[in-house]
Amino acid sequence: MKNRGIAFKLISLICGTVTLILVFVAQHNHTLFRELQFESIGENAENLAFSSLYRIESILKAVEKVPQHIAYSLEHSPLKKDDVLKLTRQVVENNPEIYGSTIAFEPFKFENSSEYFAPYYFKKDGKINFTYVGGENYKYFSWDWYRLPKENNSPQWTEPFFDEGAGDIIMATYSAPFYRETKGKKEFLGVVTADISLSWLTEILTSMKITPTGFAFLISKNGVFITHPQESFIMNETIFTLAEKLGDPSLKNIGSEMVNGNMGVLTNTSLIPGQKSWVFFHPLTTNGWSMAVVFPENDAFGDMHRITNRVILISTVGLMFLLICVIWISRSITKPIRVLSKVTDEIAGGNLDVPIPEIKTGDEIGRLADSYIHMRDNLKKHIEEVTHLTADKERMESELNFAAQVQQGFLPQELPEYLNYEFGAVTVPSRFVGGDFYDLIPLQNGHLGLVLGDVSGKGVSAALHMAQLLSDFRHISQKESEPDRVMQIINNTLYKRSSHGMFATATYITLDIDNRTMWIANAGHFPLVIRNYEGVISQHGLNGGIPLGILPDTKYQKEQVILNPGDIGLLYSDGATEAQNKNKQQFDFSGISSILEQEAQSSPEELISHLQQGILRFTENVPPHDDMTFLSFRALKP
Repeated sequence: MKNRGIAFKLISLICGTVTLILVFVAQHNHTLFRELQFESIGENAENLAFSSLYRIESILKAVEKVPQHIAYSLEHSPLKKDDVLKLTRQVVENNPEIYGSTIAFEPFKFENSSEYFAPYYFKKDGKINFTYVGGENYKYFSWDWYRLPKENNSPQWTEPFFDEGAGDIIMATYSAPFYRETKGKKEFLGVVTADISLSWLTEILTSMKITPTGFAFLISKNGVFITHPQESFIMNETIFTLAEKLGDPSLKNIGSEMVNGNMGVLTNTSLIPGQKSWVFFHPLTTNGWSMAVVFPENDAFGDMHRITNRVILISTVGLMFLLICVIWISRSITKPIRVLSKVTDEIAGGNLDVPIPEIKTGDEIGRLADSYIHMRDNLKKHIEEVTHLTADKERMESELNFAAQVQQGFLPQELPEYLNYEFGAVTVPSRFVGGDFYDLIPLQNGHLGLVLGDVSGKGVSAALHMAQLLSDFRHISQKESEPDRVMQIINNTLYKRSSHGMFATATYITLDIDNRTMWIANAGHFPLVIRNYEGVISQHGLNGGIPLGILPDTKYQKEQVILNPGDIGLLYSDGATEAQNKNKQQFDFSGISSILEQEAQSSPEELISHLQQGILRFTENVPPHDDMTFLSFRALKP
């Protein structure tokens, strides 16, 4: 090198140094881009999966509510044949996600002359069709949708199956058993079902496009493919049989994780032949199914490889051009770099209005100046967009908070004060607004009306119906003194007003303040719980009618109860008993009665506070999935 010329030394030094730098930068950018690309695709897959899971879970939970409410109603208000047919048809008509429904009875339990009684309504070709299920060719007593809830004494989801003889499609069924009290024992009468067609699951998952060749699939809790881009796999293959055919232990491991209800990300080489892919999987908590999203490495890093090749090509051309132009570049590059350096400092300091001088060259410096201008303008635009988005979010939260305040304004702001009585009440919506409601309505002749109910659904629509029902109870209770008549009138009013299957459960009580006498009417809601002064817990209003708004001209029963000094009463919504902990166990009525047994001298407000604290301890701060409301009162000693 000593004997070489200055030009050679300069070219060798610059080109060698630039080459090393370019190699290092290219390698660093390649690694960084790979990590960012994988993280981005993973987040997209997770977001799409959670979005689809939430959509599917919401539909399944809505489907579960319908058989549960009908089963509860059948236990406390037996229906005639015409009512059963009408109610079953309304379930299919008013619930677009439900393909078909039946109320199936035990042999000779509905009609002494008929072994089978299971009227079935279902959708087909855009119409509501009807048939009777049951016979020598279709003994529904042995099918899982009837057998499992009967054996387990609880609602059950079936594995997907082809229902030949009834729906004639691939479906899954949610069945809720119902009973009747016979000589103090529960006698099984039958099940109420809601069928869902698995075609809508396929539509949801095929709409997910995370990469050009990526896809999603769904398996049952036994590993059977419910949806898959390869239609021949559906209901014919399990993820384990596929793993054996492909000789892929990693796919078998993925299947084990999915059927065990776990979530995570694992790699696989056989789901997309010839290339490595990542599999993100997450369970459906409702019925034990699991969903997986598959995205291949080629899709994930195809852009990265193209960018890397382009960078290498540009670098090579630049080095060749550098050999020719190094002297001229060394003179012309210094000045604009100093200018751009000052601009960089200004932008880094927050001055996005700094002027960038125009550099009339077509080389890297000119493009760099253009990039600075583009970066500055994009930063300004991005900051403006973030500012607008933040303002929109704050406005939306403000409106929701205002809606919550408006809904709270519908409820009693102050509890009534009566000599020898104490009252307490609270409602906690699972969202900003909810569908639970309560009221204490002063009536004529020294009476007081107490009502607590739950409108089906959640959110703003449930809150609007809740406000209307509160108004109905306040208006009609002033005209009708009998609680069963109040329920009948409100039921007809809600039935005429509801056009989308909206219904509500409620317990209404008329309390004679002076005589401590109550009359109770129940519309598909939980009964009134009373702990007397001796510590005995009893339930009243068990013989309730069906929920409000389902069938017109429904008759409701009333029950008379005498309060004694020291008795404390409690009304509550299903958000209390259905509160779940991390193990999916429910707080249930046993949790309420346990706290009631301990609250001998508590006031209604203290009792409600202890119930809320007990539920928080039980759920271990798991977010509630439904509104929770309590209304309590105590008769004091004169």
